[in-house]
Amino acid sequence: MNILKLTITIVFVSLICCRGFAQENKIPADNIIGLYWSPQKDAKIQIYKKDNQYYGKSIWVATPRKDTRNPNKSL
Repeated sequence: MNILKLTITIVFVSLICCRGFAQENKIPADNIIGLYWSPQKDAKIQIYKKDNQYYGKSIWVATPRKDTRNPNKSL
């Protein structure tokens, strides 16, 4: 009977310790804000927050292209 109590105690203490470590690993969502390279390293993307939502936009590209379907020929 003593071995059963010891085993239950060890399991209980282990679960409490593991739960405490899991709580420390939370990462705030705002850590994604910043500048990132595209996977091909041919563009930079800015991630920003506006009105509690996150957005991304391309702020630099290695080879800029014109939109051939845009009615404004300068774009």
